This record gives sequence, structure tokens and C-alpha cells, in this order.
Amino acid sequence: MNRRSIAAALAAGIVLAGCGQNNSSTASNIDLPAADRAAMSADTRAGKNAQLYVGNWPYGESFVSVYNTKKKGPLATITDGISRPLPAIGPDGRLYVANEGNATVTIYDSAKHHLMQTFSTGKLSEPTKLAFDSTGTIYALCPGGVVVFPSGSQQNEYILPGNRYGIAVDSMNDLYVSAGPKVYGYKPGARKHFVVLHDGISSAASIAVDPNDNLYIANSRYRKKDPGSVAVYNTVSNSLEYVLTNAQGVHGPTNVLVGSDGNLYVANGLGGPQSVTVYPPGQTTLIRTITSGLDQPAGLAMDSSGIFTFRT
Repeated sequence: MNRRSIAAALAAGIVLAGCGQNNSSTASNIDLPAADRAAMSADTRAGKNAQLYVGNWPYGESFVSVYNTKKKGPLATITDGISRPLPAIGPDGRLYVANEGNATVTIYDSAKHHLMQTFSTGKLSEPTKLAFDSTGTIYALCPGGVVVFPSGSQQNEYILPGNRYGIAVDSMNDLYVSAGPKVYGYKPGARKHFVVLHDGISSAASIAVDPNDNLYIANSRYRKKDPGSVAVYNTVSNSLEYVLTNAQGVHGPTNVLVGSDGNLYVANGLGGPQSVTVYPPGQTTLIRTITSGLDQPAGLAMDSSGIFTFRT
């Protein structure tokens, strides 16, 4: 798998909406369809009956399956406007889908899953991940940069150019974008970065921010002398706090997730033993290692009740 394929797969796999009260994490009982690639998004507005959206790309087909996290089997299948989908839940509770196949972002009613709006512009090209700030601004990660839709509108859209692999937004609406050996930070509406992070960063791909504005950066590589790591920054001071390494169970990290239980989940899928390792927020202590049923884990998602799902 080449660098771009890895980056696209990592960008696709991780989306989380809302916060939960249950601190347990168990394997999901949902029957997910076989798929070449799947991106998962947990819609947690429904609490214990949260909906899980799974984007599927099997053998030239494309669709989004809708599940209730307490029941087996899909509740609905979405095909309208879908082409190699990467779903996400927006701040307005609606379903947003980045369609890598047709270079669009489609928006759906969360109740009946009807197509409501399509973003299709010359700047969008193979979008692989979406992020949002509290004002409704949409960030679409594309191979050539991050396309920005201010306040969720196609008017005055612009692009932050460059090869980018991951995006995350903190509580101050600052955007962080990973780009190999560096991570760039942008103030809301700015087209020039205000900070460049590089300490402890070598091959940044997937990134995530927790409620305390800790920024987790997966250095996605696996070599004998460098099995990868997760660098942890505080976005208030933009300083490196610590680095999770092989000594803490990290090896070939492909994705990072801040769960609804507040813990950090790291998918270790590049070389070495396959695992998902779990850490308390802001700590280096390894509290759990998941190994059962894994095969090159890449995507992670968790709903508000603490039900944990992974994509291989």
C-alpha cells in the first residue's frame, strides 16, 4: 500500500459525534456488511439508540448502511448521490458524506435520510474526510489540500493547498492539518497558518483532539528502528506534552480516536502484532489492549453508549 493509499484509508476511518456517560467499551454486536473499505460515523443524538452510519465500497458499488447500535442488521441503505462514501455527523445533527468517487459532499436528513443538498465545486477532488467547527464551517480533506466552506456555504469557498493526511478542529475552532513531518494550525477563516508543529512528528497522518484540547498525532509508519508513535500536544500552548511509543504499546499506528468515554484509542495496523491500545486522557498508562478479531485495523468509531467498533 503506497503513502497516498494509506493516507486515504486512515483519513476515512474515524469519526465521532457527541459525548457519552457509559465508561465501558465492548465489541459492537452489529452485523456489518462485507466491504472493501468502510468508514463509520456514530450519530449519538439518540443516546442509547444511537445510529451508526457505515460507508461501503464493495466491488464497484457504493452505499451507506444505517444501523441502530442495539440491533443487528441495517435499518436503511442510502444510495442517492453516494460514490465511495466517507460519512460524518455535522454540528446540526445531519448526515454529511464525503464522496471520493464523484467529488461531492452530500447532506442528508437524519430522520428519513433524504438527500437535501449537494456540494459540487471545482475545488473538491476525491474528498476523504470531513471536519466541522461550531459555526458550521465544513472542512473537506482532499489530496490537493483542505477545501473550506465558511459557515457551511458554498459561497466564498477556498482551499488550503498542499498534500494533507488528517484534519481536526479544537474547542477554539482552530483547524489542525497533518502533513507528513509537520502539523499546521489555522485560525478560523485564515488562509495562512499561525503555528507549525514538528517536535515528535515524523510521518503525521490521522489526528484527533479531545475535549481538553489535547491533540493526538499518529506517526504512521513501521520500521525496525522506528515502529511509529503518537505525539501528544496541548493546543492551547501548542507545545509537545509527551510521546506514546513502542514502550507504551504503540507500533505502526494507523489511526487515533478519542472515545466517548474520554480515552484515547490507537489502531496499530502497520507491521508487528495487530492491536488497538487504550490510554486514559492525557496519560501514558496503557489500560487495555484489544487483539481479538483484528486484521490490519485502520478505522475506529464509538457511539455515546460506549459501544466500540473497528474497521479492518
